[in-house]
Amino acid sequence: MAAPPESPDAEYAALAENYDRDWAEYNRATADRTLRVLRNRTSQPGRTLDVGCGTGVMLQDLAEHGANAVGLDRSAEMLAAARNRLRRTPLVRSDAAALPFPDETFDAAVTNSALHYADDPAACVRELARVVRPGGVVVWTDWDGGALTTRGVLLWLRITRRPLGRTLTASAMAEALGDAGLNDVRVERWRHGLLWGLATASGRKPG
Repeated sequence: MAAPPESPDAEYAALAENYDRDWAEYNRATADRTLRVLRNRTSQPGRTLDVGCGTGVMLQDLAEHGANAVGLDRSAEMLAAARNRLRRTPLVRSDAAALPFPDETFDAAVTNSALHYADDPAACVRELARVVRPGGVVVWTDWDGGALTTRGVLLWLRITRRPLGRTLTASAMAEALGDAGLNDVRVERWRHGLLWGLATASGRKPG
């Protein structure tokens, strides 16, 4: 019998110590794209939630550009690394599928390369939309399940029994934002290097 897949928690506990070094280029590229879209859609980020904040690369950028940022991740080890980078930024350990915040708490919510670990990414997007105020923005960068190279990565992950949830196509990401009640939904498909087919989708909460 094949061994069960490793859990995301176990994988990131092992990766946390060297994560910034090993994934520096990918993290920089995806954070930059996510934040560029956020800045294009809002003049002032205000109170911003970063879901799946990891070691805090994007949180640091948000703080440096004047946002009142809050980071959330389910990995204690990744949050410990984020704490070393950001001494004063609030960090919360929790799951994207059940955000521990009241409705309409934030001016914006962002997530970067995290929701493909979720069994139901669309449910996580509904949570992001729930905690954003009317007029606020949600920006979601993730693997594009419709990209040929990404499909190859997903196949390799399944063969090697690596942790994985559900990866949506760019169009399905946009649909999930609309189903969560957001309007003016936009999606950009893009690529990082030869391997990573990605999408950044965004929407605004009516009101």
